[in-house]
Amino acid sequence: MTILEQIFIKRGMKTKKEIEKFINPPKPETFTANDFGLTKTGLKKAVDRIQKSFKNNKPIFIHGDYDVDGICATAILWEAIYFNLSYQNVHPFIPHRTNHGYGLTLKSIEEIQRQRTGTLSCYDDTNHSNKNSQKALLITLDCGITAFEEIKYANSLGFEVIVLDHHEKDKKLPKACAILHSTQVCSTALAWFLSKNLQLFEPELLESEPIRPELTARRPRSRRPQSRRPTTYNLQPNLDLVALATIADLEPLINLNRSFAKYGLEELNQTQRIGLQELIKIAGIENRKIGTYEVGWMLGPRLNAMGRLESALDSLRLLCTHDRTRAKELAQKLNEANYQRQEMTKKAVEQARQIASSYPLTPSSSLLILSHSDWHEGIIGLIASKMTEEFGRPTLAISIGETVSKGSARSIEGFNLVENLRLHQDLLINVGGHPMAAGLTIKTAKIAEFTDRFSNDLSQGVPLSTQGDPLWNGKAVPQQKFKVDLNLNPSDISFDLYQQLQSLEPFGLGNPQPLFQTKGLIINELKLVGKENQHLKLKVADDKANILDSIGFSLGFWANELKVGDQVNLIYYLEKDDFNGNQKVQLRVKTIEKVAL
Repeated sequence: MTILEQIFIKRGMKTKKEIEKFINPPKPETFTANDFGLTKTGLKKAVDRIQKSFKNNKPIFIHGDYDVDGICATAILWEAIYFNLSYQNVHPFIPHRTNHGYGLTLKSIEEIQRQRTGTLSCYDDTNHSNKNSQKALLITLDCGITAFEEIKYANSLGFEVIVLDHHEKDKKLPKACAILHSTQVCSTALAWFLSKNLQLFEPELLESEPIRPELTARRPRSRRPQSRRPTTYNLQPNLDLVALATIADLEPLINLNRSFAKYGLEELNQTQRIGLQELIKIAGIENRKIGTYEVGWMLGPRLNAMGRLESALDSLRLLCTHDRTRAKELAQKLNEANYQRQEMTKKAVEQARQIASSYPLTPSSSLLILSHSDWHEGIIGLIASKMTEEFGRPTLAISIGETVSKGSARSIEGFNLVENLRLHQDLLINVGGHPMAAGLTIKTAKIAEFTDRFSNDLSQGVPLSTQGDPLWNGKAVPQQKFKVDLNLNPSDISFDLYQQLQSLEPFGLGNPQPLFQTKGLIINELKLVGKENQHLKLKVADDKANILDSIGFSLGFWANELKVGDQVNLIYYLEKDDFNGNQKVQLRVKTIEKVAL
């Protein structure tokens, strides 16, 4: 049995049909409402209500979110209505993290109401009067599924609401005129599917005078003539945005998400969106294949940076602009914001490590809760993610405010964040999210009691692993346990094997890159690399002189523990090393175990 066949079996695929479907998943255009877990009735209600706005020339407001998923979902739906269906009375809205808060809030609804009545528009400097006070339509993307009071308030202001969301729902649903909810995909995929179904119709559109969002250019654009949509419309160009959101939002890359990621990445690598082209250039990845790593670590963080520190509206503008000069300006702005975010995060992570090093590291402490008054609420999710990676346990990072504090949490497999946080909902102002990532708002005075509950709740204990053992303040910090796919002999490792493994791409949550272990390797060469000598470069070999190049990023601390001639066990990925144009395979080391002789 080949190594690839063993990996398929390990991941639950035993038949040729299962393997073929995984390697060549169905194309997203073939998906039905049932595939998303939606009902045809709910979908028809959403389409009919949007069509009603078209026919009666009523304003449509699209309320997104300030992360990649919310931004991409807004871009797809706005473009579908504004350009493809030639309906111009549609207005995107991205909340400001500080001014409006997370998700659909009373403040964001009030802001939209001011835009509707013409007292304020964040898209241009011209006030627009609302001549017709009949009900407008509010569509929420990536939020709204638990916004009971907010939707009730929107209804009282004369809005009807459609909710598209993928976050964990409550036992009941808000009173919206239509709800499209699925936990199988991100909200951008839902927006893509709704857009596809909207364009199966040919509505008679009336003349409209829109509040023009400044998205496609700085200069005013001539008014697009009203026209009927062609009988068929190809949504393929939007799959680049669906892939961006699916990967950046950490969706499991299986089933529908695997299709969106696989075919969306193909589209992203040849994207016609000039904003993405400029973002790819400024990220320094113009001349290489864009995969899940490039999205998750290069493009996603830059799109997210604006929402973390400033206004994510500029990220939306970048995705939708048709002006090359404007695209370059916006890409530069996002890049600068990302650099600022990196510097803030670096300092905050060091502070988090110091706090965590004195935290009671026992199995009974299921959730690592860290808090600091200096942490910007826009980076607490990054702090939580880094601490989860390093400590191997679910982590909640809290930005302490004077009276109200914001928290963001990241989890590990087997610990449902939302369910566990909701067990203590009586102490929280609000909480929401996914099993793997969640956010909350809490009164500052309640943080200590909230922390004590988790520390004392033995029933929520999560066992800890102690692989890696880096030290802070003299205390070993538990590392996340690695799930090894197979043990390999050095003679099994080749560039051909690396190429075979690429049939499993795209890799990500739910479909991790195959992780291997090889024991009893002898260190032939050891050196530190990187600007701060933070990375470890090794040449290792077995007793048959099979020599392997390897690198361990952020494993430089091992240089004090190892020397040439030592025997080690390595856990690693296989990756391509094409330095100087010579393609070969190398080991990307995740953890090292020194063998006692």
